[in-house]
Amino acid sequence: MSVRTVHPRTSTRRAFSMLEMMLVVTIIGIIAATARPALRLLSDARRIGAVQEVERTLLFARATAMATGNATGVELTPTGMRILTIPALNTAPQPLLGPDGEPRGLPVLDQDQLDFWITRLQDGTGSTVAEATLWFSIDGPPELRATNGTRLGPWTDDARIEIADTGVINIRRVTGALSRE
Repeated sequence: MSVRTVHPRTSTRRAFSMLEMMLVVTIIGIIAATARPALRLLSDARRIGAVQEVERTLLFARATAMATGNATGVELTPTGMRILTIPALNTAPQPLLGPDGEPRGLPVLDQDQLDFWITRLQDGTGSTVAEATLWFSIDGPPELRATNGTRLGPWTDDARIEIADTGVINIRRVTGALSRE
C-alpha cells in the first residue's frame, strides 16, 4: 500500500498589474486636477465675502447714525468687528443690539474666518493700527472719538482697510463715502 501525502491547498494571490496601477494613478490625478481649482474658488469666495461683510457693516453703521441721530461706529479688531452706538450725549459707547437682542457685527471670528480678515488698518488720522473704531456722525461724515465716546473732531485723513490681499475699502474723510479697490 502506498502512502499518499496530502498538501494543504496553497492560495494564489494575484498582484496588481502595471496597467491597473497606472489606471488608478491616472484617475487620482484627474480628480486632483479638477478639485484644486474648485478649492481655490472657494478660498477666493471667502476672501471676497470678508470684504463685502466689512463694507456692509460700515454702510449699515453710517446709515444707522443718520437714521437714529446717534453717533455710530464700527469697532474693528484682529479677531472681529462689532457696531457701537452712543445712545445719548455724555454716555459711553454701547454695542448696537439687533432684533434678537444680540450685538450687531461679528464679535469673534472662528479660525477659518481669521485667515481672510483684515491685514492692514489705517484709521482716520492716517495711522496704521491693530484695531480702531471708525465713527460716523449723525450727518454721515466720519469723526474721531475717544474711547469714552467724547467727540474729538473730524478725521484728518481717509481710512483704509486691507483685507487678506483681496480688497481694500477706503472711507473718505470729508463725506464718509465708501469705495472699494
